Amino acid sequence: PAEQLFEEFGFTVDNVVAKAKALL
Repeated sequence: PAEQLFEEFGFTVDNVVAKAKALL
């Protein structure tokens, strides 16, 4: 499942949002 792969690579929603805010 894609969701499981995303979680393994740290691409959870919280992490993506945190990284996006850090870049801005």
